[in-house]
Amino acid sequence: MLQATHDGRDRSGGIAGVNGDDLVEATFRQAHVGMAITDRSGRVLAVNQALCSFLGHPAPTLTSMSFSDLTVAHDASDVTNDFTDLDAGSSEFEMETRCVTSRGEHVWARVTGVAVRNQRGGLRRVIIRFDDLSERDSLAAALNRKESYDDLTDLANRRLFYERLSLALVNPRRPARRLAVLVVNLNKFQQLNAGLGHVAADLILVEVARRIMEVTGGKGTVARLGGDWFAVLAPGVTMPDDAVVLGIALLHRLGEAYWADGNAVFVSARVGVSTAPNNGTDAVTLVRRATDACNDAKVRSSGWAVPPAGGGNASQDELGLVGDLRAAIVGGDLTVAYQPIVDREGRVHTFEALARWFHSTRGPVPPDQFIVLAEQHGMISALTTHVLTSAVQQAARWGSEGAIVPVAVNLSGMLVADPGLVDEITRTIAAAGLPPTALTLEITETAIAAGDNKAIWAELETLRERGVRISIDDFGTGYSSLTYLKDLPVDELKIDRSFVAALRSDGRAERIVHSIIDLAHSLDLSTVAEGVEDEALAEQLLRLGVDFLQGYVIARPCNAQATTRWLADNTMPPAPGGVLTGVSRALDVLLVDDQVAVRAALRTRLKERHHRVVEAHSGSSALQKLRTRMPDVIILDHLLPGTSGIETVPALRDAGYSGPILLISGSPTDDFATTRFPLDVWPVSKADEATLIRLIDGYAAALPSRRRGALAEVLA
Repeated sequence: MLQATHDGRDRSGGIAGVNGDDLVEATFRQAHVGMAITDRSGRVLAVNQALCSFLGHPAPTLTSMSFSDLTVAHDASDVTNDFTDLDAGSSEFEMETRCVTSRGEHVWARVTGVAVRNQRGGLRRVIIRFDDLSERDSLAAALNRKESYDDLTDLANRRLFYERLSLALVNPRRPARRLAVLVVNLNKFQQLNAGLGHVAADLILVEVARRIMEVTGGKGTVARLGGDWFAVLAPGVTMPDDAVVLGIALLHRLGEAYWADGNAVFVSARVGVSTAPNNGTDAVTLVRRATDACNDAKVRSSGWAVPPAGGGNASQDELGLVGDLRAAIVGGDLTVAYQPIVDREGRVHTFEALARWFHSTRGPVPPDQFIVLAEQHGMISALTTHVLTSAVQQAARWGSEGAIVPVAVNLSGMLVADPGLVDEITRTIAAAGLPPTALTLEITETAIAAGDNKAIWAELETLRERGVRISIDDFGTGYSSLTYLKDLPVDELKIDRSFVAALRSDGRAERIVHSIIDLAHSLDLSTVAEGVEDEALAEQLLRLGVDFLQGYVIARPCNAQATTRWLADNTMPPAPGGVLTGVSRALDVLLVDDQVAVRAALRTRLKERHHRVVEAHSGSSALQKLRTRMPDVIILDHLLPGTSGIETVPALRDAGYSGPILLISGSPTDDFATTRFPLDVWPVSKADEATLIRLIDGYAAALPSRRRGALAEVLA
């Protein structure tokens, strides 16, 4: 008989001293399930070998613990409650709990406790049985995997795909619920199956699954729906354009050779694309519409297809709009608007060419609407050719008039992989008589990075070698990997307008923008901030180090005629005694005059020439304005209340203003007859508006070489 210690515990783990019964001890020891005996408080008094094996602890360790120590902390309160119930008269308890092993692992067990009472009915001991549930759980996991995953490819099956798609559509962390579904089907796979046999065909299906996973980079969910049908859930892909780019990358990769019995086998595929919420907001609808599009691609003998927007087939209204768009492209009725992109010194870097459509009965059609229609109905190539040709021809006309300004054209992701892309672009530029350096192609981040597609990169690299600049548009919204961004054939990153807009209120956005700029510069890439709509944003972006600005603060998109006028107003003719070239930008003008009518007239004239005007009515108020914004030019009235204009000049200089001052007077010949003017101060008659504007234009032209005013500290 084993001997117990003075406290009733047997440090060897047996039950000697617990009840003294040899038969009970033998039964306890030899039980195939884990067993323990505790006192009324839960202190472990004895354990058998099966429990030691289950938990990985030797008996002395277990008999120095309490029952609650054997379970995870989260379940400890349940254990306490069960012992309290036994003490109160309950005869037994049963629970499923997680036990802690010697390695810190959690294993599930069904724990049953039976009360042993003394002659007075008080709780004396508790006999506890531990049934290991890990085998049951493993079996359940195996069954669950069999129910959720495809046996052949180990991809998610149809049930799991629908489950994950449904969850993604209601995910509170993705309130916009924007995602894409791609359905992939192999062409003529049944004949291949019959010719190669089931074993070889199955190996090809396994390889297809591996290649789809490779292209998607492990993002989202890839599933085998059955047979030779596969599906991809791509979260964060919001536009049909970007989804099709992913589909094209899949087609390229799946179209490469497979090997069966030492022979190369080629299998083509087709892809149908649907996007939420454009094509539906529930899993069944999105998969159905992607499947319909995939079948449509087969009918049209194309590699991919996108369903029309909405929940069903294209309406008569939409079909009518599609026909009108086709006629507008063929008839040249689409126009091109131009928006300037300027450098840090205000000089025009590029004009972005933007397609515009004014419908004869509907009025202006939003670009987001008609560009998607063009992509869905096979017109995007013709639309892009129209914009490209118009833009380079317009740039050539500007060049013939003395303003050499490059143009930027958006390239749809659907066209990036077109094998004839390089030659068509080269011919179009040459026909306009322009060098390739006069063209920038803007391509979305998703399009240029999709699938790490080497064929797409090779096309772009060829264009770069010929002199065309490549810009990644909407940077920050796709899924570029920093590991290969350094290898992408690009020259420029355009920071997405969503980050720019967020700079007003979100400190995190500023850190993101700063990081993008630093990343670009470390890779010798330039940066453009798009959507810059006010001066405060422009100054903030320049402080962060951005290279170029685009947005309403510079100019709105205008047609070619209006843009030509804008260029004429912002490109200065040669000045006497020297040559001023380049495109100017708007000035910050401080207008100081106590007469409201005079300020109103000059303000109107200056704003017509795109200058920004801040007004003051006296010398002291002018000094206050300088504390908040340093202008490029000051227009100062000679006769001001309190202190005259000429007496205000030294105070302006002392306040830090070093730029030119135009001193205006109703009669300058008389007022300034005996006055000696300091450097950079010129007298002008209020009546001689033409001279005043000519001087302002001269300073605007000089601005690129000597930037003054509001951005002086930023650019220093």
